[in-house]
Amino acid sequence: MGLTIKRKVMKPKPNQILIKDIRKQLIEYFSSRGDFDFAKPTGLANPNIPVAYNPSAGFLEIKDYVCADKKMPFKKFYINEKSFRNVDSAVVGMSNRHLSFFEMFAFFFAGPDNLIAQQKTEEELIKTTTDLLFNKFCLPKEKIVVTLFGGGSLANIDQISTEKNLIPLWMKYGILETNIIPTNGLRNFVANYQWGYAGTSYEIFYKIDDDLLEIASTNKYKYWVKEETIKNKNYYVLSLSPNFVYGTGFGLERLSLILNRKNHIFDIPDLLEPLKLLRSFIPSELKTISKLDDEHLEQILNGIRSIVFIMSEDVQPSGNRSREKILKNIIKNTLEELNYLGLHSKSFEIIKETAKMIDRNYRDYYELKIDDTLSFLKNYLNSVDIKKKYSHLMQSE
Repeated sequence: MGLTIKRKVMKPKPNQILIKDIRKQLIEYFSSRGDFDFAKPTGLANPNIPVAYNPSAGFLEIKDYVCADKKMPFKKFYINEKSFRNVDSAVVGMSNRHLSFFEMFAFFFAGPDNLIAQQKTEEELIKTTTDLLFNKFCLPKEKIVVTLFGGGSLANIDQISTEKNLIPLWMKYGILETNIIPTNGLRNFVANYQWGYAGTSYEIFYKIDDDLLEIASTNKYKYWVKEETIKNKNYYVLSLSPNFVYGTGFGLERLSLILNRKNHIFDIPDLLEPLKLLRSFIPSELKTISKLDDEHLEQILNGIRSIVFIMSEDVQPSGNRSREKILKNIIKNTLEELNYLGLHSKSFEIIKETAKMIDRNYRDYYELKIDDTLSFLKNYLNSVDIKKKYSHLMQSE
């Protein structure tokens, strides 16, 4: 999806919907059904995840099933995860939808390939997904767009079947035929080489004016992904697993965006409040142009949120592993953005006040260890070199 800096002000609903409200609704929906189990969250910095930070929901549960060499018991479960994608840091502020740290809620069906088929899991997956969209969140049907895998050859698999035959199933549960789009290539095929599994997917979008905002994805993991060496060259090879995992994941911040009728992620209530706090540190003589600095303030807020949630899992920027290095870079980037706005002398005060506000917004569900984080940062910030990012703007002597 293309990036945009277009920023319209849309009329808000009378009552703001907070992320904690959305999280609560989703948890209550599945707990009241009685046929789904709650899975313990993996955590943001789980040592069993082969990447720096958890980028999605249900990672370990999916891997346990798809990468197993024997058939596993059938189960249905839901999970709420803290997620972090460092790759998104580069577009925060420029994009109207990206954050590095975000929450993802997902529900899954996992089990042997034959049971997944026998129990009509595909239909229940689509039925549950659309029930959430149209009945729980009351989204207008004409606003929802679904893409699906149009078929083709990928990796060592000569031909993966088209899923156009499933268009009537989506239509049965409310998706308009004109809003279902088969695609080519890898857009609707997820191959997680580092994670060891792959499968087809549906992307679920919400229409905002002429733009599409992805709010959820439905994945059907069926394949092992293994690395093999052939004639001194490494290849990723896909093979069908004895167990399949089907599931849908929702980004809570993006749900907040559409439910609050906004079109920019930093306008949602949970982010707008701390963003206003950051603006309050701008000198009074610059207030009239402070809106011009929103991109930098959003980078700062994105950085502080990431720091708070990462350090709450006992990660510190004091080592050389990838997790520590990424955290170091987040802190450095945040300080460089503060320096750009002439706020470097107030860095700790700004981070402290913003972190405490974030803690108040999330303390009903997360223990963020704010005091420990701030105690560490108070001294650490003085050791960070912030000269590189904007060095091209410095006048040489």
